[in-house]
Amino acid sequence: MKMQVRHQLGDYAAYFPAADVRAIVYGTQDCSFCRQTREYLNKKGVRYVFADVQNSAEAAAQHAKLGGGPVPATLIGNRRVQGFWIEELDDALGASNSGH
Repeated sequence: MKMQVRHQLGDYAAYFPAADVRAIVYGTQDCSFCRQTREYLNKKGVRYVFADVQNSAEAAAQHAKLGGGPVPATLIGNRRVQGFWIEELDDALGASNSGH
């Protein structure tokens, strides 16, 4: 059985608009997993930017530059989390806290 890849490592620093923004969520307004991701980050008190790939040409272009694919795609530190996976989001938040 093949394990599903839920995150990718990379240098995503150029995508973050400010040093105090910890995450960028690429998604759409009508995506339930995108909404769950935003709600989870809100609950955790994480400052993030929502990039609506359906209504913003800039967000769509950035998402495409990252390789596109399904949403949500969440950048946290040096990780791109594909989908709504609490464990992956927590791991990425923990890694970004420790400077990795």
